[in-house]
Parts: sequence; structure tokens; C-alpha cells
Amino acid sequence: MSDRCYEEVTLRKRDYAAVGHERTRMNWPEIVEEKEGSEVIRVSDPEAPWARTVDLEALMRAGIPFYGWHGPGDSYSPEVFACDGAQVCFARCLPPGQYPVVQVLEDGSLYAPDMREALKYHEILARVKLLLQE
Repeated sequence: MSDRCYEEVTLRKRDYAAVGHERTRMNWPEIVEEKEGSEVIRVSDPEAPWARTVDLEALMRAGIPFYGWHGPGDSYSPEVFACDGAQVCFARCLPPGQYPVVQVLEDGSLYAPDMREALKYHEILARVKLLLQE
């Protein structure tokens, strides 16, 4: 038995069609959102094996912009992720994943690595949304 989690990814329909069926095993069971007149779709998999790491890496290598989130698995935390085609960032989140989380330490300060990761995620996400024209 393999590890499974819920996952959603937003990307261009043409990128999903090209990369999704030819170079990877990327076949999300359903398109969750497809707005009329928009080229952007949101796909989901309620039982994504190992958070579809292989598929996400294929999208990254192909330079495809995308963003999304996955729930927790057996050995990993839930994360939001964004890739602008050149840079990628994964940041811990709470499901349903819309925003990264930052730990608050006993002294009230923010955990610096989490904060850097959250800021990088939002920076890349803003570029992705421009590229996807969202």
C-alpha cells in the first residue's frame, strides 16, 4: 500500500493536456473548476500517491507555471506550493491549504525559516497568477 493524500493543482488546461498525458502519469481523477472562457483549470485527486511528487517535478522541469496544495501524508505535512516555471516553493500549511503557516515561538517571535518560506511562496504565487492571467 502506498501513501495517499488529497491534492489540488491549478494550471493551464493546455499544459495539463500536454504534460499530463504524455510525459508523466498525471491523470487527476477530476477537474474541480473550469471557468468558461478561461484557460486555467483546477484539478484534484482525493487519493494522490505521495502527493504526486513525480508529477509536480515533471511540471517544474517542463517550466510550467502552477500552484496548489496537498494534505498530510504518512511522512509529510500539508503544504501549499507554487512554481512560476523557473522557481518553486513548498510551504507548510493547514488544510484546506490556502496560506502558509508560520510558527510563533514561546517568546512571541516568528520562526524565521517559516517566515522566509511563506514570503517566498507569496512572491512566486503572485508571478504564477500573472502568468496564468488570474
